[in-house]
Amino acid sequence: MLEDLEFLTPEEARRVIAAAGNSTEDKDLGRTWACLFTVLWETGIRISEALALTPAVIQHDRILLTRRKKKIGTGQDYMPIRLATFNQLSRHITVAKLTANKRLFPWTTQGVNWRLKEIGRGLGIPKLHAHMFRHGFAMNYIAQAPGEQPAMITLAEIQRLLGHKSVAATSVYTRPRMDTLAERLRGLKF
Repeated sequence: MLEDLEFLTPEEARRVIAAAGNSTEDKDLGRTWACLFTVLWETGIRISEALALTPAVIQHDRILLTRRKKKIGTGQDYMPIRLATFNQLSRHITVAKLTANKRLFPWTTQGVNWRLKEIGRGLGIPKLHAHMFRHGFAMNYIAQAPGEQPAMITLAEIQRLLGHKSVAATSVYTRPRMDTLAERLRGLKF
């Protein structure tokens, strides 16, 4: 149920990214955390996909992903990225002096979630974890879709971006929240 879906709002994501960048004595480490969280927020890729990224898969307008065949039927896919994200990744690669096949982010999923939980406590975002960026990406994408209702093409777009095999897995993002329904109901004229 969407009421139970944990996701970050754009404002929360910005706060988490800023806190990650400023929360350590080591500026390079802070920059690396902020880069990872930016990639998660702006692409919606899984934490496992982000942690597997190397400089070799970063292109100026996309990230080449190797996704589990079970999810999408093929092993290779790509995620479009904004120029600002590419520039942030490029800077990270340069500053960290990463070679083509060296992982961009040296952590485990558990380590990332531990760090997020720590940041979340400081920001008042309980139970903060990496998958909340993915859910937030999808919700943000839908919120910015043109028109009153998310069109089927929007659902298909999100399905493709998230690498879901079926549209049913993606449809969770289009279920209306009760607070949204209540707000619309209050605005109706009878």
